[in-house]
Amino acid sequence: MFGAIEKPLPRPSEDSAPFWEAAFKGELRMQKCGGCGHVRFPPSLLCPRCLSEDAQWVQMSGRGKVYSWVVVHQSQHPAFNPDAPVDELPGPREASKRRFRTRVKIPSVSPRRTGRGRRRV
Repeated sequence: MFGAIEKPLPRPSEDSAPFWEAAFKGELRMQKCGGCGHVRFPPSLLCPRCLSEDAQWVQMSGRGKVYSWVVVHQSQHPAFNPDAPVDELPGPREASKRRFRTRVKIPSVSPRRTGRGRRRV
């Protein structure tokens, strides 16, 4: 029938091309603003802090802290179907900082005002 579908490669834009060229060499590079020194990602024409157009691509150490991550459960291209985890449980999902070991029913909560203009959940 059909052969294996190859996974699509990123299509670098003019702004992101230096990032992908460095990645191909095994380096992690990001833009650093020449005006205020802010390191930014994703790459852009203007610095989001000072709006300067002056930027250099600097090599990063590769060390850092993971603040968030995502597991994609629905593939956006047929070539990624074998990599997507299978979840056969129906219903909504919740994003949380906690891990529950058992099934818990989480009530719907809406913020309401308390005294002195404070909001309480």
